[in-house]
Amino acid sequence: MHSYRLKLADDGIGIEKFIEFDGMDASSALSVLNNEMAGRRAELWTGERLVCTLERDGDGTGFWCINPSLARR
Repeated sequence: MHSYRLKLADDGIGIEKFIEFDGMDASSALSVLNNEMAGRRAELWTGERLVCTLERDGDGTGFWCINPSLARR
């Protein structure tokens, strides 16, 4: 298991919040974000490393766009 942290901003759709969780891999974040509203954005971190940013589609179909971090791993 790995430890992760999601950071969601106060973006007019929802309030700022941080969610810490353990998961087998980064894809576990999708289950944690399941109830977030359309248009929400999040950053996924493990320790001091940004893993990716995520953005939920704006039309309510439930898809998440995942943008990998370009930072060196």
